[in-house]
Amino acid sequence: MTIKGKILSSFITVTVLLLIAGALIGSAMKTVDETYSDLLEKDAAAQGYLGEALASFCLIDEYLHDAVSFEDPERIQDAIETIAEYKTDFETYMELAAPLMREETEYGSDESGNYLYINDKELFETTMTYYEQYIVAIDEIIAEIGNVDEAEIQSQLVEKIDPIYDPLYDGIFELISIKQDATVHGSDRA
Repeated sequence: MTIKGKILSSFITVTVLLLIAGALIGSAMKTVDETYSDLLEKDAAAQGYLGEALASFCLIDEYLHDAVSFEDPERIQDAIETIAEYKTDFETYMELAAPLMREETEYGSDESGNYLYINDKELFETTMTYYEQYIVAIDEIIAEIGNVDEAEIQSQLVEKIDPIYDPLYDGIFELISIKQDATVHGSDRA
């Protein structure tokens, strides 16, 4: 084989190898891009929506206690209207978060190499069930304001709201934690 033939053969071999390497690198880059896009869409965005929902929930509870404690009818009415606004906010943020919940999906591994799984859809549904119960309870309490004395309403807060408040709060907080862990450990998939 001549020198020209050897150079041409080497050039073709290097070109083919570079094309193969480029295709492999392109494929790997696409996988990384899809993984991080998925993390941003499904987990990081959900953290924000859930955080806003949690803030709205806490404000609903705060204004409920205000409505029960106020004596001035105008301030009571303002508190009740504010509760309605925060209920709308809460429901809006939870609606935005709902499609971002996952069935059991692998999202990475822990320090020991054990795979970690996310199944926040079930927790989300349970949390929303508590929210529905919470709304029924606060609507009943709001209907009683002005009709019964404050001590009776305070008693209803303890009986009706307290058993629902913690599981609802904890559910939202756990969803945020799951999404945070999924985002942090999701980089293991890339």
